[in-house]
Amino acid sequence: MIHARLFYHVILCTYKRQRFITPKVEPSLHRLMREEFHEQGASFCYLNGVTDHIHVLLSLGAHTRVSEVIEHVKTRSKAFMKCHDAGFLWQSGYAVLSVNPYDHKRLLNYICDQKQRHARDRLWLKHEW
Repeated sequence: MIHARLFYHVILCTYKRQRFITPKVEPSLHRLMREEFHEQGASFCYLNGVTDHIHVLLSLGAHTRVSEVIEHVKTRSKAFMKCHDAGFLWQSGYAVLSVNPYDHKRLLNYICDQKQRHARDRLWLKHEW
């Protein structure tokens, strides 16, 4: 039996950083994305962001392909967003960084404070793509 708890920091950006993720649609989009990540095997998932990108902290099992999970969630969330804005697209790529399990709480705080950090320009540049 393999026991593994792998943490990932995922950053998804809208196409050309267009400000598609409005306060009106954001709660529903975040809920859908959390549900999709859990459906794909994430045992832990937290996400937050601003109008042009979303940060996700998630934990996946050792046999789960993070690339497949991300592509699935991008596809489902794009379909949802197109109902609100027909021009919505994600950028074709994304960033995914492995996270030390002992540092995940620090990153979680960073993700929780996204709006405030962007408003005050207090970003961790290595975590902004």
